[in-house]
Amino acid sequence: MGTPAEYGLNKQDVAIVQQLVREWKAGFPALRQLWQHRRGGPTGGGGTKIRLAQIAEVVTNQDYVTCSLLNQSTGIAATEGSEFEITVYARICGGTRLDRAAPKITIGGIFAVQQAKYDNAGTPEQRWYFVNNFQSTEEFIGENS
Repeated sequence: MGTPAEYGLNKQDVAIVQQLVREWKAGFPALRQLWQHRRGGPTGGGGTKIRLAQIAEVVTNQDYVTCSLLNQSTGIAATEGSEFEITVYARICGGTRLDRAAPKITIGGIFAVQQAKYDNAGTPEQRWYFVNNFQSTEEFIGENS
């Protein structure tokens, strides 16, 4: 373990990290979820499993993309069965298009996903969602891009 300066952190960076640690200890759910995932923890909020998925298709103008879940033992993407070519939905702040959102998604990219309940016109179902949120870039790139 080095000093904050050895990692290129100034006093403001250290204060931010300390605040994040305090929030995490207080139960900040998004940070706790990320921490558990980084440490190999098996579940996210509500006991749903966090899995890694590989992007399997070109991102379109939708809010979802096809992915394949990675085998938890081998790290290899599924090629058949219920973990092959699943639909993963994205929460996009300020937009609805994954092709105009950051972070960018490309074929072969790996993202953390988890299942969550979704009310489909009164019929509850489970959907896969990206753990992280996306930010629309539409206002920055314009409609003609």
